[in-house]
Amino acid sequence: MNLKKYYNLGKNILYPINRSLTGDGTKKTLKIIKNQFKDFKIKSIKSGSKVFDWTIPPEWNVKEAIENLQKKIVPKNIYLGEPQLGKRNLYSDKTSKYTNHRQAQYMNFLQYADGRSSLERIAFKINISLKKTKKIFGLLVKNKLIN
Repeated sequence: MNLKKYYNLGKNILYPINRSLTGDGTKKTLKIIKNQFKDFKIKSIKSGSKVFDWTIPPEWNVKEAIENLQKKIVPKNIYLGEPQLGKRNLYSDKTSKYTNHRQAQYMNFLQYADGRSSLERIAFKINISLKKTKKIFGLLVKNKLIN
């Protein structure tokens, strides 16, 4: 294989492939290189394995990331003033540390539901899990406080 052939392989075949550290693009790239160099060996290590001071990350594909970005939920608060949680039965009749905390989470969520912040960003800002943030999102959509 001469230099021009290497160049064309890189430019026309390998360069256009979407690659992350782990994922389909990297596997495809390695297979193409193996076809050109018969002595080339491909070794794989399972995700989660420890290698020296590093843990092998889970497989990640650029195409999946783009699809997830396209599905990104960006809630927008419909009400600019008091959301009247009591009218929607989102305030509890009982006063406890738990119910006050839950009501504060609703208010915090509504504060960041500005139509620009994703659910992931809101979860980070109000310091709760994404799973819990999605539950709050569903509840607030059901009660017509956000869209």
